[in-house]
Amino acid sequence: MPSNPSLIQFPIDLPLHMQLVKNDFPTVHLHSNTQLIFVLYGDITLVIDDKAYPMKDEDICIINPKSNHVIKGNNYELLVISLQLNQLKFKNTEDLYFDLNSSGNTFSSNYDTVRRLIAQLVKVSSSGENRYMTLSLLYSLISYLIDNFQTSAPLKLTISKENKRLGEILTYIDDHYKENLQLNDLAKRFSLTPSYLSSYFKKNTDMTFLDYYNQLRLTAAVNEMLTSTQALETIVFSNGFSDYRSFTKLFKRSYGILPSAYRKQYTSSLDSEKQKDASISIEESESLNSLSKYLEPIKGSTQLSTFQHTDRKQVFIDGGKIIYASPSISLAHTFKKVCTVGSAKQFLYSDIQTMLRKTQNEIGYDLVKFHGILSDEMMVYKENEHGIPSYTFTLVDKVMDFLLSIGLRPFLQISFMPIDLASDPSKMIDMWHFNTSPPKDLSKWDKLIEAFVSHLITRYGQEEVSSWPFVIWNEPDGSLDSFGWENPHEFFDFYRHTYHQIKAVCPKIQVGTPSLLPQANGDQNWILNFFNYAETNDCQADFMNIHYYDNDFSNQHSDTFNTFSLNNLAKPCPMNEDPFAFTKFINGIKQYQKNLRINNFPIYLTEWNLTISQRDLINDTCFKSCYLAKNLLENYDRLESFGYWVLSDFIEEMPIPDDLFHGGLGLFTSNGIPKANYNVFRLINQLEDQLIARGNGYFITKSASKITGILYNYEHFSKLFATGILFDVSKDNRYAAFSEKKQALFTFKFTDLPFENCLIKESIINQEHGSSYDAWVKMGSRNELSQEELETINQMSEPGLRVHFETIRNQELDLNFTLEPLEVRLFEISLLT
Repeated sequence: MPSNPSLIQFPIDLPLHMQLVKNDFPTVHLHSNTQLIFVLYGDITLVIDDKAYPMKDEDICIINPKSNHVIKGNNYELLVISLQLNQLKFKNTEDLYFDLNSSGNTFSSNYDTVRRLIAQLVKVSSSGENRYMTLSLLYSLISYLIDNFQTSAPLKLTISKENKRLGEILTYIDDHYKENLQLNDLAKRFSLTPSYLSSYFKKNTDMTFLDYYNQLRLTAAVNEMLTSTQALETIVFSNGFSDYRSFTKLFKRSYGILPSAYRKQYTSSLDSEKQKDASISIEESESLNSLSKYLEPIKGSTQLSTFQHTDRKQVFIDGGKIIYASPSISLAHTFKKVCTVGSAKQFLYSDIQTMLRKTQNEIGYDLVKFHGILSDEMMVYKENEHGIPSYTFTLVDKVMDFLLSIGLRPFLQISFMPIDLASDPSKMIDMWHFNTSPPKDLSKWDKLIEAFVSHLITRYGQEEVSSWPFVIWNEPDGSLDSFGWENPHEFFDFYRHTYHQIKAVCPKIQVGTPSLLPQANGDQNWILNFFNYAETNDCQADFMNIHYYDNDFSNQHSDTFNTFSLNNLAKPCPMNEDPFAFTKFINGIKQYQKNLRINNFPIYLTEWNLTISQRDLINDTCFKSCYLAKNLLENYDRLESFGYWVLSDFIEEMPIPDDLFHGGLGLFTSNGIPKANYNVFRLINQLEDQLIARGNGYFITKSASKITGILYNYEHFSKLFATGILFDVSKDNRYAAFSEKKQALFTFKFTDLPFENCLIKESIINQEHGSSYDAWVKMGSRNELSQEELETINQMSEPGLRVHFETIRNQELDLNFTLEPLEVRLFEISLLT
């Protein structure tokens, strides 16, 4: 089968390759390996050595080595597992042939066992955690095939004379492809004229000889590129190409990038590859769901392990000496500097107001970031039939009055364009109805900004308003289909006008950069050009304002990919396989800050989440709280703010589904039930002001007579899930995205404590406590819930509480904490005399 970029690439010492084949062109293939095919969906006709087999959903089949085969169908997808049996330490692997084909007998117990082994193999190998388990499953699969489907020799089929000749030709090409074959040489070998052979080959394979030969040696070269450290030139010449330039041209036509870039993206050196887990790059697909059901045990068949581990890790801290002998680090708790709400209009909703009041009472944020203060839904700007503008700030005042009444100041983003002032009234953002086009008249825009800021000063006073950070626009460096501007210099000029109008009214107001999304396209020239423009045009920002989402956009084209399109928000999006991606992002921003020579420049992260998707099922789970704990504590106070996006699932960026827990981004459900991720902010808010110890899974602080720490047992999602493929993840089974499920044992030893006793309070977030999603699942995952049931879920969303009294013996205190997978736990030790 042709090389397909959608594959699971295993380390070289695993004789295994998986790929998804979708609507392949019906050409004749011949391979030296054994291929196991699972029909994910669709009806196909599989022709093997001149015999046709009709196959449908969930059918499986083995294609033995050196068998001519062709797949015919219009709308299908297959999982193809290639087994390099000659790499296994078996004797006589060349004699291993199998008679396995479920066509006409789809659901038998033997076939189901094979399906279950395939499902387990996909599940375990995609987790990337245990290569030996993958190898064990592979051997189990091969052993089962040998015991139940082995034949002593290839099946004796009646093959036509023409197909026999074709098979001989394809076998010869397969055996000699490294020899830079020419059509003339091949014709001479089979006593044919070149013109006849060319016509014969095209007629019987639907491909020219050169196309087939190029595909064969290109596939071989790519496989060697990914699994060896040989120089590219060496690989090219050893796989039948006569010059590197023609190979590069063919490769770029097939893969869209240069071979060197492809190799860098998909593999490293051979030695490091042997130590790596399987790497995955599978295109987004729901079709693997048809395989996922075979992860469940089937009655009467062999039971398979779920491969959950109970390994425990231990951490030892000499707590007393750290408290009394080592200097501590003062904490600013910048995690609660900024919270976020979708749009200005939402502050007028009673549900949003209730959520914000609760948040302020339990956490206490300083600023709130939101969109659309000048958008039409706020009714600020209107032009009459003569084009004369009028301004109304009634709704703006209602928003600001409410925020100030609960102790919140606006992090004021100047956005978006009133339609009457828009140069393109049709450039709208999805359900929000935000217009993101430039103004049709900059002088009218200048007057609007002057009037707007002047009104704020008049109503709230210069001292108050000058304490509000101002930013101009949202992600102008993004896609043109969302907030981006086609001409960067047009935006720079727009920024300069707006900046000068704000400063002219009140020079004390701090004006930051626009909200920037530096990781979405990887090209930082836009930001560099902005800073250069600002420096030369007297509009230098007072701080930097950035956004971050932990998605993997590396395979997207920045000129065509709309990050925040409705389509991307409504489905799982590829996410970073690297559990330290957020830390590396901050490292990159810090380096960028250094390169720009703005070391003392404040950097506000005002929009941050695991994913842009508002339908990613793990958003509602305990994983999200553990993800936040890990990333906040590993990067505590490194930025001026960590503005988690967003307060509520009721964001109005897209339609709100019936499911109470639908994978939304919010800290609260759309009707105000707090999720586990909200609770983790409550726990972090209990930390003291002095840091005394931190490490993998723990963060310990102190005050005069109290030690407070947070523990977390983090596991990253599987690599398969990271690609956007749900497989066995479902509404009720969202933790299937995590394979290890290890408990974590933390052991603390506090010494030299001049106290006799202590009171210990533990607050717990896990699947049993503090997770409203898990409470909802226990109540049947129903959408139609009574008010009493909703209140019950709300009460069950409270973190678990454990309080106990401990005696300090000989000035020593030993404490053990066992955390469940993805659990976050706060412990508070009040020292008593």
